[in-house]
Amino acid sequence: MKLKRLALGLVVAALIISVVPSVFASCECTCEYTPGYWKHNVTVCVEDRDPTSYAADFNGIKESDASMEAYEAWIIANKDSSFTLEDAYGDFWARGAGVQTMRQELADWFNLAKDAV
Repeated sequence: MKLKRLALGLVVAALIISVVPSVFASCECTCEYTPGYWKHNVTVCVEDRDPTSYAADFNGIKESDASMEAYEAWIIANKDSSFTLEDAYGDFWARGAGVQTMRQELADWFNLAKDAV
């Protein structure tokens, strides 16, 4: 019985190892910054908070009103012509089923914009 469980566990592990990399390889973004990073920065921008409260990226450079507006313009031009930071704000703060997928897509768009701008 233990041998069957061990064999089944090894098969499951092999399947996971073979499938997981292909899932991440299909991501068209750099996936460097999390939805939480972007949620914070969108919130600072939309709520017109103190600019010093923007989060810094991996290089220690803080986002700014100008960078957020540049990302917004890139997303409008390349992903969704009706996109606004205000809509992203609402989506990042939404609750309920499926919101994590939506947040990740927004983060992917912001990551692509950050790479391009």
